[in-house]
Amino acid sequence: MRRLLQWESGSSLVKQQHTESTNQIIPHLKTNDIVVGEQLAQGCFGAVYAVTFTRGVWNANAQQLVVKRARCFLQTQANAKLEVDDLDDEERQKQQKKQNISFFDLACEAQFLQHLPPHPHIIHLRAILGNPGTFEYGLVFDKLALTLAELVDDKWRTEYASCIGGRRLRWWNNTARTRAFYYQRVETVKQLASALNHLHRYSIVYRDMKPPNIGFAINKDGSKSNDYGHLQLFDFGCAKELKVKHLIEQPDGYRATPMTGTVGYMAPEVMLHQPYGLSADVFSFAMMMWYIFSLQKPIDHNQMCSSTAVDDMLYRHKRPRALPVLSDALQQLMQQCWVRDRLQRPKFPYVLGVLEAELASQQPQTAAPGQ
Repeated sequence: MRRLLQWESGSSLVKQQHTESTNQIIPHLKTNDIVVGEQLAQGCFGAVYAVTFTRGVWNANAQQLVVKRARCFLQTQANAKLEVDDLDDEERQKQQKKQNISFFDLACEAQFLQHLPPHPHIIHLRAILGNPGTFEYGLVFDKLALTLAELVDDKWRTEYASCIGGRRLRWWNNTARTRAFYYQRVETVKQLASALNHLHRYSIVYRDMKPPNIGFAINKDGSKSNDYGHLQLFDFGCAKELKVKHLIEQPDGYRATPMTGTVGYMAPEVMLHQPYGLSADVFSFAMMMWYIFSLQKPIDHNQMCSSTAVDDMLYRHKRPRALPVLSDALQQLMQQCWVRDRLQRPKFPYVLGVLEAELASQQPQTAAPGQ
């Protein structure tokens, strides 16, 4: 009974989502309403492009917008020198499958962001371009300053090299600057928890938690400031609404696609093809929390290739080492969030309460420079 009280089936949340009037008025642009520039980034199934001109997007500077489109996987085999013709067909089928996934993920992302009530730490869909299932189809977003991966790996690891590994600094090195850096990271983690809590209110599991999918907004005046405090969760191609008809294991155990997300942040039950639910995001959040405070990846590329670290996590229930820099409350919170039993993991209202108490316990006297 205690477990049933901790994780609900989600049925009331699904009903709430469909009864509330959550639709946003999102402009639908024609292809000649926008001029797309150079490619800025590329993911597994999507690519992001700069915008040089637009009309129809309210209160927006074209230079502060981007368009996300499906990646193009359909390539000609005219120049391929293959001895067996069947290989051409097999390769073409693989490319077509990837193309269909790319189109599908983009359409799903549009549906989620159209119907989800706005939240300050979830990226805002500004407009939709073209028709789904075509290469002209795109989603218009505000341009971000940088991702969490860029912030941690390129800036924080350089400016706070003494903090790598989550070390607790001696009193003569524990300056006001490093103390402010600690609370800056607590605030970052709290904003991420707030975004996930908002999704879970509507029975949406995010499923693809990783540093490249978390960004920070550009200042409204467009200036290149060092202040990257406004976190934005984006890329909802893997998000899923948990519906009662898919509930197969009470509570919070749904029939859903396994191996969805990124190894190193993915919950064990997702990797092991077991039923899962909202608590899978809680596990991923704990791994993200460890990354932010240690300035290191929980499982690096070499470890993933050897699979030893993954086996340790799945079958021997090993987790990343404790971080001396964390307070007892945050260390305990992180350990609660990544326990193997998904029903023992806390919900995000509790997580937010712990993080808010940590921020209130000792406010830093000065802000961390070079954020």
